[in-house]
Amino acid sequence: MAKVKLELQRKTDEELLGFATKHQTAMKGNENFPDPSPPPGIFDPALKAFEDKLSAITTAETALQTLRVERDDLRKELEIQLNLRGGHVETASKGDEAKILSSFLRVKSAATTISSLPAPEQVSATMGDSPGEIDLSCHTVARARAYVAEVREHSDVAAPGPWRPAKLSARSSMTIPGFTSGQRYAFRMRAIGPNELESPWSEEGGCMAP
Repeated sequence: MAKVKLELQRKTDEELLGFATKHQTAMKGNENFPDPSPPPGIFDPALKAFEDKLSAITTAETALQTLRVERDDLRKELEIQLNLRGGHVETASKGDEAKILSSFLRVKSAATTISSLPAPEQVSATMGDSPGEIDLSCHTVARARAYVAEVREHSDVAAPGPWRPAKLSARSSMTIPGFTSGQRYAFRMRAIGPNELESPWSEEGGCMAP
């Protein structure tokens, strides 16, 4: 025996409204169900009330969106006025901190000067996706603006080769191509901070080129 499939909880409000409206239309004058339960006197008002509420919500959401756009425009204007007022307070106070604070505006903290950077830690070299490609990374160093990587050939039977530049990157992770497949390499990294301040070199990380 066939059973009705409703799945009402899975429907959005709009889908439920459309579903109920189509059902209402299909039931009108349907000879198979001359006396539906609940009757139209109960079902139809429930459908109409739901439809009216959805319409009211749509209208309210449209109005709310308009208000948000207007709010954003007014915020931009207020920020302009506050910036102008801040300039006035700074000039009129002649940099007197107490006078600035009396206006409920805050005073900028003095810039701090960095005198040193720590060496990058956890240097990791792994095989890249392509032949001769190696992925190199380290933990991020606070206040670092760039990272320098150097490389040298590494062998268990011969002295390591000289260090040579490998890559300069703004990120603490980088992919370096152009190595000889099967050759093992050692890498080290240093961080570059403000005013070209350099950190010490990191400990080595090694990898064989794929």
